[in-house]
Amino acid sequence: MKNTPKSTLKSKITQYALLTRQDRPVGTLLLLGSTSWGLVVAANGEHNWKIILIFLFGAWLMRSAGCIINDYADREFDRYVARTKNRPITSGAVSEREALLLFSFFVGLSFMLVLLLRIEAILMSLGALVLAVIYPFMKRFTWFPQVFLGLAFSWSIPMAFVAYQGSVPMPGWAMFVLSFLWIVAYDTIYAIVDKNDDKKIGLKSTALFFGKHTALAVAIMQALFLLGWGQAGWFHQASLVFWGALFLTAICFIYQSVLIRSNDNTKIFQAFMNNQWVGFFIFIGVFFFPKLGQ
Repeated sequence: MKNTPKSTLKSKITQYALLTRQDRPVGTLLLLGSTSWGLVVAANGEHNWKIILIFLFGAWLMRSAGCIINDYADREFDRYVARTKNRPITSGAVSEREALLLFSFFVGLSFMLVLLLRIEAILMSLGALVLAVIYPFMKRFTWFPQVFLGLAFSWSIPMAFVAYQGSVPMPGWAMFVLSFLWIVAYDTIYAIVDKNDDKKIGLKSTALFFGKHTALAVAIMQALFLLGWGQAGWFHQASLVFWGALFLTAICFIYQSVLIRSNDNTKIFQAFMNNQWVGFFIFIGVFFFPKLGQ
């Protein structure tokens, strides 16, 4: 049966959706986790729906753009990894030119949204773009590509403070560091799943760097994350809701530690996915106690 223009267009849209991971929203949810913390605390109870919608829609756009540039950077490697060999660019379903045009489209829309914010936020958004572009290439040159993802995904926190307040106070940078620790930890868990394939094709990751000590390294980062939030809560006399949220977060980390030590890739991936709940629990904690940022 001959392909019609309508069926061809539908097929292309499907491939674009797969390229931007619309079928796997976990990445967007994780990015929205730390973004939502920054928005709530920076607002200090004075929420601005314009800023909120810009950041939420912008998070989706930039995560989609990040997936595109990631697959473009890995197009020669993905074919050797069982989990990624059928991705649209490496399989040929989407051309390299199409991918770059689609990346430019998403970035362009993101920048148009940022233009609705104050000039300080616009200038700061350039840092987010640089981090989003260079992150996918870092696994070729450094054992710590997860560090660059941590910086990229956490950048929305200082941007939220700038959007609301015009500058980033020390609590804002402290939140940035805590978000960074959480993201490096969960992306290290994600890297465990691919470490054997990465080793064969010469790519690097924190999972390969830490080796048999990876579970310990993840646990240390998660412990520092909990201690940081705990210190902030103690200093500001946080509500019981906040402490309950932190307790549930600790339970998540314990659960993840058990899954990581199983050496079962399916369970390890479940540990990564579990971080959606971490983002949600911390959001609930700060939503009912936004003055942690003061």
